[in-house]
Amino acid sequence: MMIAAMITGYLDAGEISPPIRNHFVAAVCVFVIYSTRGFYWLKANPIKSNYKPTLIFSALLGIILVSVAGDLGGRLVYSS
Repeated sequence: MMIAAMITGYLDAGEISPPIRNHFVAAVCVFVIYSTRGFYWLKANPIKSNYKPTLIFSALLGIILVSVAGDLGGRLVYSS
């Protein structure tokens, strides 16, 4: 569903100005981080010593990216 939402938002934006592009890139980064994290969670060996730190780091990185994407989206909404 997120891929469909990103494609629809990108097409709906019309002119792709730098603020829109920044928000779109941040949303794509969120999708990539959480998708990679999900595949890692399913396929990785939980016995490995780097399993938990990797999941924690990717979760924190995802939270930061969601915050950045939300801030950029809010700036788009309230700037016009």
